Amino acid sequence: MDALLDPQNATATTGPDQTTISTGQYHQHVLQEDALTGWQQEYHLLQGGAFHGEVAQIDFGDIAIFREKTNLPMINRFCLPQDKVYFTAALPGSADAFNHYGAFHGGETYLMHFAEEREVMISGPVDMIGVTFTPPPGITETPRYWQQVAGQTSDFVSWIALLLGSFARNSDTKDLHRIAPLLIADRLSYVLDQLTAEDTRRHIVVSARRGDPTDLVRASLDALRHLPKSDISVVMLAEEVDQPPATLRKAFRDALDQDLDAMLVALRMSHVHRILTHAHPRDVTVSAVAADHGFLHWGRFAQRYRAMFGELPVATLRRSDSHKRAVVG
Repeated sequence: MDALLDPQNATATTGPDQTTISTGQYHQHVLQEDALTGWQQEYHLLQGGAFHGEVAQIDFGDIAIFREKTNLPMINRFCLPQDKVYFTAALPGSADAFNHYGAFHGGETYLMHFAEEREVMISGPVDMIGVTFTPPPGITETPRYWQQVAGQTSDFVSWIALLLGSFARNSDTKDLHRIAPLLIADRLSYVLDQLTAEDTRRHIVVSARRGDPTDLVRASLDALRHLPKSDISVVMLAEEVDQPPATLRKAFRDALDQDLDAMLVALRMSHVHRILTHAHPRDVTVSAVAADHGFLHWGRFAQRYRAMFGELPVATLRRSDSHKRAVVG
């Protein structure tokens, strides 16, 4: 998060969709209470000492991501932004926290939505990643307001942290502002699919269009031809074919034994390869092209790229340049 934080608190509006980036360092807890857009918070310290806190938030409109740090034990009374659900993860090293529903340990992730004020007691320093968003019907209908998220969520949490930093480091990523909320929604839908109760999931599937799953796969493949290459995501594809993401994923599993999420990642990777193959090193950078297609972790991107194409992305760009010079010569 340090890459986003300046000594002075700041708010900037940037990008084609007027993305709002807010950052701040705080030395009074009563000032940090108001740092998160749409939240109502009150910090009540449980220990004396110098307070140090940090907040970085990116608001895309319907979806907001943030990271918040505090250093002292406290009770935090809060209300979520109206009609929003909160996906939260305490990063490793965070102190234990306790609320009405039980303990919350570092390294665990939770989903919560409250219609009233709640409070949490934090026993020490905390470092939290959070995402607020408008929930799908399957989540709003569940009676559980505090659900631990099982499964592979650590990659999603790490990716959110990388995204926060990427907006500071990669100012030349022209498409990142536009595709970031699509990719966040994509990853959230995958997590939420695992949480949806079986009866709710059956209701969603039954209420969706009936028929052979191959029909839905064919419709999806047709829709892919019309989507911008950097916008390829499960959520965007589901909107194009007017189906829930869970139904779309199931159709690809049933018809093709294909992981739809992995398939779309591979398609975006292929588009990156095509751009690098035809680009000139003076015109583009690998990191910018990768970020424009949602790949923020350089090491993982390079490893996956090499596994697909047999070479590192920088090698593709250099080979493209060598080929162009040879043709000119």
